[in-house]
Amino acid sequence: MLGTQSEQLNRQGNEHFSRGHYTEAYVCYAQALECDRLSGARRALLATLGNLGNICPVRGRRERGQARSPGVLALQTILGGAS
Repeated sequence: MLGTQSEQLNRQGNEHFSRGHYTEAYVCYAQALECDRLSGARRALLATLGNLGNICPVRGRRERGQARSPGVLALQTILGGAS
């Protein structure tokens, strides 16, 4: 159930992002991250961290996005480069 909720939140975040509504997108991604952490779904976590890494630079938080990058790369290695 939480994985599905994460997917929905990421989808909503992507819709906001594509419209340039970065604050709303960030809120969706942050909520998805919480779902991923609770569920332990590593592939979902990877997708959410990627989304957060993409949105931080456009919101003026480049350093925060770069800090998330090593975690995303480590998960990609563990999961065989899954996106």
